Amino acid sequence: CFTCATCRNRLVPGDRFHYVNGTIFCEHDRPGGALLSSHLTPLQSNTLLPDQK
Repeated sequence: CFTCATCRNRLVPGDRFHYVNGTIFCEHDRPGGALLSSHLTPLQSNTLLPDQK
């Protein structure tokens, strides 16, 4: 069986996961996950600016 290296939750068939440098992470604990989601907010608001004019 496979488990997340961070939270130790067991992964079951159908679960999404990330394999980074030989280590398995669940979708919620992937390295850099918070960094990527924090970058989405400014990009989304930048795409809305032309619509506001």
